[in-house]
Amino acid sequence: MTSYFANPHHDGSPLYVSNSHPSLGDTATIRLRVHAQTPEQAVWVRAVHDGEPVRVQARLERADANERWYAAELTIHNPMVNYRWLVVEPNGYRWLTDRGVFDRDVSDAGDFRITTHPAPPGWTEQAVVYQIFPDRFARSAAAAARPLPQWAMPTNWDQPPSAGGLASAKELYGGDLSGVAEHLDYLEHLGVNTVYLTPFFACNSVHRYDANSFSSFDP
Repeated sequence: MTSYFANPHHDGSPLYVSNSHPSLGDTATIRLRVHAQTPEQAVWVRAVHDGEPVRVQARLERADANERWYAAELTIHNPMVNYRWLVVEPNGYRWLTDRGVFDRDVSDAGDFRITTHPAPPGWTEQAVVYQIFPDRFARSAAAAARPLPQWAMPTNWDQPPSAGGLASAKELYGGDLSGVAEHLDYLEHLGVNTVYLTPFFACNSVHRYDANSFSSFDP
């Protein structure tokens, strides 16, 4: 079995993409690393331009005893450009997409992408994100004094949630924002520096994705 590290590799880091947040009309140099034992005969980039597939042949940029690096220029014709790598070998070919290496044709759904959208804030590069569903995370002492909404089915904290059906949207365990605040030290101990909360607007279900107001919190 071929090891993971022996497979062709590409990702979105600066080592492999010269300009990860280009403007329309810019050119980005993209690179592919292959193991020295890879028997490639040619390397191509298959991109999509205005909905039509185009191919650009990659050039050998450098090589040593362990690996070879191929490079190709990709013009950013559209706000989002999909692309993948084609490695031609004596006994066939392999596609490299964001989902892995395949020796058969695969859909465009897993292609690599370059977008012209603005780069995210710099702090996101160091973010360790913890997503919290407030009702299931922690229940403060104050939660017991709050009146239950009409739709709620009060549920014991240790009871497993229903697997589906109407109950799964109505079972209220009582976790609240105060419970989250009381456990920030736990999150900090885990190394978390960013908390992402699921909705807590006024609603008609425990998951609160069916908000009936975006201007008030669920009581």
